[in-house]
Amino acid sequence: YRAFTGLHWETGSVRNALDFAGARAPHTGEPYSEALLMGVSGGAVMGYFSFAYEGYDPHAVILTRNTFDPMDTMLARLGVVQTVRQSTRPEKGLANLLDTLDDGAPAIVWADMYSLPYNALPLDSGMWAMMP
Repeated sequence: YRAFTGLHWETGSVRNALDFAGARAPHTGEPYSEALLMGVSGGAVMGYFSFAYEGYDPHAVILTRNTFDPMDTMLARLGVVQTVRQSTRPEKGLANLLDTLDDGAPAIVWADMYSLPYNALPLDSGMWAMMP
């Protein structure tokens, strides 16, 4: 097993998958850096949305990225071909993941962070957030 150095949930996931595939930045010959990938995805900005939904405390979301779909933007700008497999059924999701791994390909799995028990977030059917 070889450990990869990508850390951020978005740029780190892509950096690690590209490194696994042997992709190298043309200007350095090294694996793509997360800093370069963040720039390719649209870079850093500052913004916020405030929300007030009935039954929930008001809250604000701080935006730190330039596009609403930074991962798709990053992959499109790099010319990365994606194979997307989706399911609302856990059994099918597991089968999709195992098929991908059996093919020898890296998998970036998007999961609802509110339903993952190790995140210590309260389970709430009215809230969800997909993260790789």
